[in-house]
Amino acid sequence: VHLLSKFVEPKGSIQGIKSKNQPSTLKGINVRVEGNTLHIYNSVGSVEKVHVYDVQQRLVASKNGADAEMEISVAKLPAGVYFVRVQTGSGIAVQRIIR
Repeated sequence: VHLLSKFVEPKGSIQGIKSKNQPSTLKGINVRVEGNTLHIYNSVGSVEKVHVYDVQQRLVASKNGADAEMEISVAKLPAGVYFVRVQTGSGIAVQRIIR
């Protein structure tokens, strides 16, 4: 939980962390890995920013956007656990993924 506290801002909330490739229903946000691609979808608005952090809290990938869907290549990331920080117009959520 200490690791996640760095990434969660007051507007956001974490209602649980899903295990590998399970979609999050957090504020309509769905984060999943398929092959070498990280898919982010917001069913209730747009995805503004996505940041991917490794377990040592280093930023390893990021992307800005203004659409309901976003994709990020994770082909160059080694296998492991990562935290995806998704910023929308209504808040910020963090999702754990396993690559």
